Amino acid sequence: MDRIISNKSHGDGKEAGEATVHEEADLISRLPDCVLGSIISLIGTEEGARTAILARRWRHVWRSAPLNLDDPLYPVIVEGRRLQLISEIVAAHPGPTRRIAFRSLPLRRNILHYDTWFHLPLLDDLKELVLHFPFVYGCHGQELPTSALRFTSLRVLDINNCNFPAGCSPPAFPCLTHLSLQQVGISEEGMVSVSLAEQFPTVKILALVMPEPNLKAVIGCLRCFPCLEKLHVKFGYSWKHLEGAGIYNNTITPIECLQRSLRTIVLRPYQGLKLHVEFAKFFIERAMVLELMKFGSSGKCTTRWAQEQRTELNIENRASSSAQFCFALDLPSTFWMGEGLLQRYSLLERKWVILRWQVFSFHPTPSSYILYES
Repeated sequence: MDRIISNKSHGDGKEAGEATVHEEADLISRLPDCVLGSIISLIGTEEGARTAILARRWRHVWRSAPLNLDDPLYPVIVEGRRLQLISEIVAAHPGPTRRIAFRSLPLRRNILHYDTWFHLPLLDDLKELVLHFPFVYGCHGQELPTSALRFTSLRVLDINNCNFPAGCSPPAFPCLTHLSLQQVGISEEGMVSVSLAEQFPTVKILALVMPEPNLKAVIGCLRCFPCLEKLHVKFGYSWKHLEGAGIYNNTITPIECLQRSLRTIVLRPYQGLKLHVEFAKFFIERAMVLELMKFGSSGKCTTRWAQEQRTELNIENRASSSAQFCFALDLPSTFWMGEGLLQRYSLLERKWVILRWQVFSFHPTPSSYILYES
């Protein structure tokens, strides 16, 4: 955009709506190429290409902007062709790379390709890494190559359907603001050696998916996020025969986020079972600055039932006098995970984490690509 054209109405007696054209300097196009490249890499592939077409100043920037490579799970391109396209793209682009997203290539039979790509200098300053490996019958539990965890510059790490490599040194992500682990197996030895408490003080939202209410596991996570503001917990449906399981001993040291920052808690599905009540009471009695606690029920949710739950939960003796408690019918379509969470809490505004527990054995090239059928 070499100039900005603006329309303004005359005030000298000419007919209303008649416009005159004023040319003004385009201050954005005066920015250095490195800044323009960062802008293009953030606005998306279609918008970036449109900008490069309409604005002469931006055209060469589009070709050298940080790489965004997104391989969605679409069956229209056969696997061999995808491998060829990705290899050609990473070989042709001069770097750096901002975001890589792989969703269509199974890990087991393509692990050598993944390892080769992850070792490329092109990815040294990678900011976002999304690895959603498709499910292949009989091939679950494949270990992620250690090269996938070498990027200390990562701000976003989203992994699905694999195991963390055993025996490797704990990964360090000092810049991380978004962590999502779904159907990811981590060995007990690997978990013991990892300390997250000093690495994630910027995380504000924590979403947990677990088979049953387990305070010990949740408390371990809360210690990792001292500035947490919002906690979302979704239970599975395998807890009906687990009454009293997973309750943590009350003789524990203080948890920092419960004392100074945790303001919103969402529990679902909540049905008033003993295990649910004890789980919720732990937070009601200890969250000093709690403002809102929501209970999503998948069954009955009458006024009488809600009042009975308030008594069971001993809400009158809550730690935060200003806390409010909401009981509502919780439908699956209103669940907060996935795209709903992304839309509601923009990464530009909040730092958040999703952790999921599962039963799982442990020519000049453009800067953005989305692999579609040509």
